[in-house]
Amino acid sequence: SSLRIFAPPAGVYGAIEQAAPKAKDPSKLAHLYMERLGFAYGHEATWGTQQRQVFEELLKGAEVAVFSRTGRLYGLLDTDHPFAWLGGMSLAIKQLSGKAPQLVIANMQSNLPEQARMESAQRFLSREALSRYLHPAWLKGMMAHNFAGAREMSNWLAHLGGWQLTAPEVVDENLWQQAYEVYVRDQFRLGLVDWLRRVNPEALQAIAKSLLQAAERGAWNAPSTAFAELIALGEGRKPTNQPVPTIRLASQTLPAPSQPEAARRPARATRSARPNPPPSARSPRPNVDQLVSGIKLSEVTSSAPVSIPLPSLPLTVPLLGFTLFIAGVHRGLKRGEWRAVDGVRR
Repeated sequence: SSLRIFAPPAGVYGAIEQAAPKAKDPSKLAHLYMERLGFAYGHEATWGTQQRQVFEELLKGAEVAVFSRTGRLYGLLDTDHPFAWLGGMSLAIKQLSGKAPQLVIANMQSNLPEQARMESAQRFLSREALSRYLHPAWLKGMMAHNFAGAREMSNWLAHLGGWQLTAPEVVDENLWQQAYEVYVRDQFRLGLVDWLRRVNPEALQAIAKSLLQAAERGAWNAPSTAFAELIALGEGRKPTNQPVPTIRLASQTLPAPSQPEAARRPARATRSARPNPPPSARSPRPNVDQLVSGIKLSEVTSSAPVSIPLPSLPLTVPLLGFTLFIAGVHRGLKRGEWRAVDGVRR
């Protein structure tokens, strides 16, 4: 065959890595894979030319797809390339032939050549997940790296979701439940949720969204209590088992304030946490439209004259004496003025 190597266009790196996280239709993702990788690299005349039809003809009827791993540093879940290339090929073959191929890993991770073997992608992926991302020793190691370690915890779940979309047959559904128990329910008592919220809250939200997406797509039969918990974590809130209260204003019902807003008003939250009195002890609820804030005014119907309060006796005596003294001084000055005028006239 003169055309055997197919890859993205020259200068382009990647297959469907960027499109997979937001993809909802696997068939569209399969066509994107064939479009992106339908460039042939053979003779100089055909180097990097688009040969999608030839690529599709070669994919039709393929029964086995092989992917190799030659070291222990990388597996199938630590980057997005394995599911984008091997998983994408499986998705394209299934789109063209109606049947997904068998996915095989050429496992050459050991330094000993005699230990090289071929094994199914499902077995390879499950062993990697259980020995790394769901193992307490790996989790403790990642916790020592704070932000970067939290990012690795969220990345592998996003890549597991990529495998679930492109080659669901290689994903054991129990992995989703185990991930929920380890990362959300804190199976190993490592305080993972609080630690993630402190060092990298975005990673915690990404973990919750990956689990919630798996449940929504039917890949994981999640417990009924997990949905509210994952939604809260995905929104950056602390999960609660209590029903969400509502605030009723006249004829309109509004949702209760979110956790961050309620945290800024601790007094109101404290009052709402008190037990409600029995219906018989409650006062009748006033009409909201008639509520007025301020001083309450009432009409006086009594016909009695309004009495003006008089000063007290200890205050009256000094005031009366001071008034008489001023009057006497004024009268004396007036007499002296008239005598002086009379003397001048004489």
